[in-house]
Amino acid sequence: MWKKTLAQVCRGCPACILRRRYPESAYARFMARIERHCPFCKAYDSLHAVNR
Repeated sequence: MWKKTLAQVCRGCPACILRRRYPESAYARFMARIERHCPFCKAYDSLHAVNR
């Protein structure tokens, strides 16, 4: 339940929306460094991860 709440914050974040919309951009590469430390992005990525 807690993870879903954190992921909702990331889902509405304007910076994260842009990162997901343009995944190959320089902005997305820059945001990838920041998102390593963001608990909201970690929760979103863990819930919506694609099996690789």
